[in-house]
Amino acid sequence: MMKKQGTAIYVHIPFCVRKCRYCDFLSVPWDSAKAEAYTKDLLKEIRQADWSRVDVVESIFIGGGTPSLMPASVIGEILEAIRINASLSRGCEITMEANPGTLDLEQLKALRRVGINRISLGAQCFQPEILKRLGRIHDDIAIEKTARDVVAAGFRNWNIDLMFDLPGQGMAEVEESIRRAIALEPTHLSFYSLIVEPGTPFYEEWEEGRLPMATEEGNRALYHHGRRLMEAAGYHQYEISNFAKPGMACRQNLAYWCRRPYLGFGLGAASMEADSRYVNPRDFQIYHERISRGMTVRELEETMGKREALSETMILGLRLSHGISMAALIRKFGVEVDRIRPLIAEQQRLGLLIPSEKRIALTEAGMDLANQVMMIFL
Repeated sequence: MMKKQGTAIYVHIPFCVRKCRYCDFLSVPWDSAKAEAYTKDLLKEIRQADWSRVDVVESIFIGGGTPSLMPASVIGEILEAIRINASLSRGCEITMEANPGTLDLEQLKALRRVGINRISLGAQCFQPEILKRLGRIHDDIAIEKTARDVVAAGFRNWNIDLMFDLPGQGMAEVEESIRRAIALEPTHLSFYSLIVEPGTPFYEEWEEGRLPMATEEGNRALYHHGRRLMEAAGYHQYEISNFAKPGMACRQNLAYWCRRPYLGFGLGAASMEADSRYVNPRDFQIYHERISRGMTVRELEETMGKREALSETMILGLRLSHGISMAALIRKFGVEVDRIRPLIAEQQRLGLLIPSEKRIALTEAGMDLANQVMMIFL
C-alpha cells in the first residue's frame, strides 16, 4: 500500500470583476447565478474525490480568478467540505487570494472566522496610471486601505503581489512600489516580471509595437534593484520571485517546488500524486456534467518515468534559493543522477551553479539565466 503523505490543496475560483489585459489565467466575468451553480459543483467534487491517500493536509490555497468576490460563508463551506474528508495539520496554512477593493474589514473578519489564516493581496504596483493600463479595478489608495483592513482583521501572515517591467514603469516606479509595499509590513512579498502571453490584449499591443517594455538588460536591472531593496528590509529571498520574513515562506509554494503531492479542485485545476499529473476540465459544461453523473472529474495528463521525474525535480528545485540536496537526489533517483553530473559540473564551471558537491543552487548570475540553466536538465 502506498505510504500516505502530507498534501497541499488548491481550489480554483474562476470569477473576476473583469479580466486584466495581461492575464491568460482561466477566469470569466462575475455572474452571481453562474457562481452559485459553480459552488455546488465544486462542493460535490470535493465530497466525491478519492481522499484515501491523503493523511494530512499541510496547506490550502484558494486562488483564481478573484476568490474575494465570493461571500465568506461560501469560502467556509469549501473549507468545511475539505475538513470533513481530510485531517488538517496543526497550523495548516490556509491562503486566499484577494484583490484590493473587493473586500472590506467585516468580510476579512468573517474570512478569519471560517478558517482563512493567510491573505495574498494582488497589488501589482502602486502607480494609478499603470494600474489602469493593466486593467486593474483598484488604485494605490485601495491597496493601502485593504492592506490596513487585513491587519486590522487580525491576519498575521499575508502577502503582497508585485510585478515589474510593466508598460510605463522604470526604476523609480519599481522602487516606489516596493517601498510602499514594505511600509505596509506584509510578511511575504512576491515580485514577478510581466510575461506577455498569447491571446491577451497586451500580446496584441506587443505585436503591433505599442507595448513599451525594458530590454533584457533593463529587466534584470529592475529585478536586482527590487531584490536588494526587499532583502535590505528583512525579506529573505527563498525562491526566484518570492521573499519572506523569517519562517514565513509560503507553504503552498514550497509544496509545488519540492514536488510534494497536491490535489486541485475546480475548473482547470491540476493535481499531482506519485509522479502522475492530472487536470480538470476547463469547460464549465463538461465540468458540470461529469460531476452531475458522479464521474471522476480529473483526467490523467501524464505519468513520468524516473528520468522525467528527475528532470522536473531539477527544474523546480533550482527555483529555490537553497536549491537541491545532492544526497536527497541520490536517495530518490539512484544511479540516474550520474547522467546529470556532467551537466552540473559544466554549469558550475560557467559560474551559473554554486561550486558545491552537496547542494545544487543557482548563483546570482545563474538567476539571470535561470530558464537557460533549467532547460539543460530537460
